[in-house]
Amino acid sequence: MTDALGSVDNAAMKCTPGLAALLAAFLTACAPGQARQDAIEPDRPRDLSGVIVLRDAGECRFNPATEHAFEGLLLIGSEAGAVTSAPVIALGDTRHSPRLESESTEGLSEYRSQVGLPAGSTWHGLPLTELWAEFVAPPETDSLYRRGMTFAANAEQVRAALAASGADVPIRPQFRELAEFAPFSAGTCGGAIMIEPLAGGAALVCDRGC
Repeated sequence: MTDALGSVDNAAMKCTPGLAALLAAFLTACAPGQARQDAIEPDRPRDLSGVIVLRDAGECRFNPATEHAFEGLLLIGSEAGAVTSAPVIALGDTRHSPRLESESTEGLSEYRSQVGLPAGSTWHGLPLTELWAEFVAPPETDSLYRRGMTFAANAEQVRAALAASGADVPIRPQFRELAEFAPFSAGTCGGAIMIEPLAGGAALVCDRGC
């Protein structure tokens, strides 16, 4: 049966020039998962205003999907030195692999994880270049956790864009105290949100020290 069908198919191919190419194009267009693969291509710029949503500046709290992405940047364990990052984090329908860097000097451990965004990516009209998280663990003293978004725009432009979206965030050295900030609980911890001027840009920064 298989041979007979194969013979018929081969004969049809020979009698109909271009049929093989037509079938190949059809199968490529309809292949399972093809549309999904295109949808998660990380190299295309996009407007992330509706993907990364700052819901409460007073708590530095984003929409759940963005909170999950920040958590994936730095996975902080209960044991000393147990800091890793998720293999992949999601921003809407794109996937990104964090780059984790660490340094330890005389008991001071520092970790930084980041994902660079494609050139042309924007957030409320600002060129957004990076999402990142940092964790500093000095020996026998309080730790510091920071996370943020880096823009290729100056601090005043970032402040204006945040204000237009309803968030009042000052420029460093001014700051706004946080009422609550994951992954640490309130109490002995203190936190702040601010815009930090950088060489060639600025960052929206949230930090918490315990």
